[in-house]
Amino acid sequence: MITAIDSSVLLDVVCNDRQYADKSETAIRIASAEGSIIICECVVAEIFKTRRKIYKHSTGFPYRGSCVMSCQPSSNT
Repeated sequence: MITAIDSSVLLDVVCNDRQYADKSETAIRIASAEGSIIICECVVAEIFKTRRKIYKHSTGFPYRGSCVMSCQPSSNT
């Protein structure tokens, strides 16, 4: 099975949301155990944009970091 992960689930984990972080992490782990996980480009863009806003809000400075993801191409054999 292939599971697409939404930005809200990833942000729960990345931002350590008090209400949903544990539930979202558990859901990701279960999905990973049952098959493959995919994260589309739109989700990556949403997360990066949100992280920049959170950083600027908490520090007062613009975010100057980078977003690096490791992707493994799928095999169609």
